[in-house]
Amino acid sequence: MSVTLEQAGISSEIVQTRRLKTHFLSAGPADGIPMLLVHGNTSSSVFWAPLMTRLARHFRVIAPDLSGFGMSDARPLNASAAVQQWADDLMSLADHLMLSNVTVITHSMGGIIGWDLLTRYADRLDWLIQIAPGSPFGFGGTRDDAGTPCFPDFAGSGAGLANRELMKALQAGCRDLRFGPASPRHLLREVILKSGTRTPWEDLLVEGMLQTRLGRDYWPGDAAPSANWPGFAPGTTGVLNALSPVSLRHLNPAEPGHPMNKPKVSWIYGSDDVLVSDSSRADIAFYGRAGQVPGWPGEEVFPLQPMIGQIRAYLQRYKTAGGCFSEHCMEDVGHSPHIEQPDEVLRIILQEGI
Repeated sequence: MSVTLEQAGISSEIVQTRRLKTHFLSAGPADGIPMLLVHGNTSSSVFWAPLMTRLARHFRVIAPDLSGFGMSDARPLNASAAVQQWADDLMSLADHLMLSNVTVITHSMGGIIGWDLLTRYADRLDWLIQIAPGSPFGFGGTRDDAGTPCFPDFAGSGAGLANRELMKALQAGCRDLRFGPASPRHLLREVILKSGTRTPWEDLLVEGMLQTRLGRDYWPGDAAPSANWPGFAPGTTGVLNALSPVSLRHLNPAEPGHPMNKPKVSWIYGSDDVLVSDSSRADIAFYGRAGQVPGWPGEEVFPLQPMIGQIRAYLQRYKTAGGCFSEHCMEDVGHSPHIEQPDEVLRIILQEGI
């Protein structure tokens, strides 16, 4: 049986913030400690619903839709500025709600925004909880824990990574499995969640995926040709180019976080994550090594991106610079611990404390 937001006691609202009309979900006591929840790619605020029902017993939880997703206004994305704009929008919503300081919980792409918040808005954060966050070097085209690009033009990252069949399925509003492995429902069951996982929130989550704004200025963006394998480099617009390492150089992972303020960081991830991992299915090298993308130049030139290693190295440098972090690997869990095991995620949050 499907669960609805109303049944879960989650309310929905749209407000005018500085740059756009922002839609957000909320639950919990109005005077509770505020938590701001930031969703990932090809999803929306509804992906937080399973965890919101647990958090709302203890906190005031607010889950907005990022621009280009869900029911918030969509603004064309300049890839080089998109992550900063999303972070600015979150703080604009916090201002509208008169929240001076917040705990921020992120997931996946939202985690890349989390790294930006840690860099530019550390004075507004009480705590940053990163659930299966993207690497501070983004997705694609880097070869080691230091984020060294495989090629100078960051070939192998950006909108060229997009699954074109998934785009067709999203355009068609596919709610069933007629697009096979590219169907949003199949992607949810087999990739976003650990393979075989089922959730009573499934119908709602698929609807959230279908609200992704598509096109050159949104998802996935434009790709540029490259003389380097696999033949494309990041373009200048859209979501996937915003997640390319070329768009994230302002994060400066060599000196992580804000120079002065170092909020506590908690890193939670699943042992069986197939998206943010050191052998990610989002990495073109995964398919090159398997012979599914011709011409792969080999491990010496274009290895799989060590995403977990990059995150851990970043957080170790953050600790050396005066911050603190904790690491929680949840066994038998995939890319979405907050959906697959929300009670365990809540337990970790309560154990760590505010």
